[in-house]
Amino acid sequence: MKAGSLCGNPPFSLPCKICMAHFSDRNSLQCFLMVAFGVFLSTLDSSMINVALPEIMHDFQEELKRVDLIVVAYLMVISITLVFWGRLGDTVGKGKIYAGGICLFGMGALLCSLSQNLWQLVLTRSIQACGAGMMMATGPALIKLVTPVENLGKMLGLVGIATSAGLTCGPVISGYLLTHYSWRAIFFVSLPVSLLLALLAIFGVLPKLTAFEKRHPFPFDWKGGIVWMLLVICSVCFFKVVGISIIGTLLVTLLIAVLVVVFIRVERHADRPILPLQLVSNRYFWTATIAASLAFSALFIVIILLPFFLKIILNYTPDAIGLTMMALPVSLVLFSPLSGWIFDTTGSARYVSSTGLFLGAIAVCMMLRFGDQTSQAYIAFCLGLLGCGVSIFLTPNSASVLTRVQQRFAGISAGILATARNFGMMSGAAIAGAGFTLAYRTIGHGKEYSAVDVQPENFIGATHFLFIVALLLLAIGCGLSIMRQEQV
Repeated sequence: MKAGSLCGNPPFSLPCKICMAHFSDRNSLQCFLMVAFGVFLSTLDSSMINVALPEIMHDFQEELKRVDLIVVAYLMVISITLVFWGRLGDTVGKGKIYAGGICLFGMGALLCSLSQNLWQLVLTRSIQACGAGMMMATGPALIKLVTPVENLGKMLGLVGIATSAGLTCGPVISGYLLTHYSWRAIFFVSLPVSLLLALLAIFGVLPKLTAFEKRHPFPFDWKGGIVWMLLVICSVCFFKVVGISIIGTLLVTLLIAVLVVVFIRVERHADRPILPLQLVSNRYFWTATIAASLAFSALFIVIILLPFFLKIILNYTPDAIGLTMMALPVSLVLFSPLSGWIFDTTGSARYVSSTGLFLGAIAVCMMLRFGDQTSQAYIAFCLGLLGCGVSIFLTPNSASVLTRVQQRFAGISAGILATARNFGMMSGAAIAGAGFTLAYRTIGHGKEYSAVDVQPENFIGATHFLFIVALLLLAIGCGLSIMRQEQV
C-alpha cells in the first residue's frame, strides 16, 4: 500500500469508492465543521464591523469618506485575490489554502485590535481579507470533495445556515460589545474561534485530506490576473474621485477603458483565462452577473450609511443600532429558502429575481421618509423588506446561471458570481463614503461634513441622496433581470 492512500492508489489520483466511503464515515464531519465555522466566523466579523464604524470614526476622529476604507479595502482585497487563491488551491491543495486562510484571518484580527490609527486598521483589515478570501475560494470545493453526491445539497444548505447565523448574530454581538467595551473587542471575538479552527484543520483534517485531493497544476493566467487587479483598484479610485476632481475622474475613466481593452486582449490569447470570454458573450450570464453586482452595491450603500444615521440623527446606543440592523439578515434567513423553493418549482428566475429587486426598490423608496422622528419599528420594517427583496433575487439568480452554463464552466461561473457580489459590496461602500461627503457639501453650500459639528438637515439630505442612488441601481438591476431570456 502506498503512503497517503487507504487502498494503494497514488495520493493525487481520484479517490476510489472505498477511500471515499472511509473518508466520509470518519472525517467528512470534521471537514464540514471546519468550513461551516470558517464561514460563520467571516460573516460574523463582517456584520459586526459595519455596526462599529460610527464608534471607530469617533475614536480616530476621522471622516466617513475615510472610515469607509475599512470596508472598501477588505472587499477589494477579497475581489482581487479570489481567483488567485482558487487557482493556487487547485495546485497545492485546497485544504492547505483553507487552513492558511484561517490562520491569516486570526492573525489579522489580532493586529486589527491593536491598531492605533485608521491607516493601521485599514492595512491589518486587508491582511484579514486575504485570509477570508482563501476560505471563500476553497470552502465549497472542500465540501464537494468529502461529501457523497447524494448529500451535497444538504451539506451546502447547512453551510448556508452558518452564513445566515453569522450575519444574524453579528449586529447583536457587536452592539453588546460596543456598549460595554470598545470596538477593539469585536476583533478579540475572532481569536479563540480562529485558533480552534486552525488546530482542527492542521491536526484533524489536513493529514487525512491530502490522500483524496486531486491537484491540477495548470499554469495560472498571471497577465490576466494582474490586469484584473489593476481594474479593481482603478474602479475603487473612480468612486473616490468622481464628483471631487473632474480631471481625476477623466484620467481614471480613461485608465479603466484602456485596462478593459488590454484585459480582453490578454484573455483572448490565454490558454486558461481567469475570465472565459465565452461566458461574457452569453447574454443570460452577463445580465445576471451585473444585476447581482448592482443589487449588492445598493444594499451596501444602505448598510454603510444607516448605522451613522441611527447614531448621529436618532442618538441610538450601539446595542439599539445592532438590534435594528439585525432586521436585514433575519429576513435573509427567512426568505432565502422560500426563493430557492420557488425557483425549484418553477425553474424560472426571470420574474422571481426581478420581483425581488422590485421589492428592494420599494424598501429604499420608503427609506426616503427617514428623518429625526422616524420610529425604530419603521426602520426595521424597511430593512426587513430590503433583505426580503435581496434574498428573493439572489438564490434564483445564482442557481439559474449555474444550471445554464456548461459543466466545465461551473466552477469559474460560481467564482465570477462571488466576485461580482464582492465588487458590488465594495463599490457600494465606496459610493456611500465619497457620495455622502459630496452630497453633504453640496447641500450645505460648501460646508464640509465634520463629526464634531453635524448639521442634521444636511446629514439627512445627504443620506436621502444616497438612498436615491441606491434606488436607481436597483431599478437598473431590475431592468437587466427582466431582460434575461429563459431559454437554455
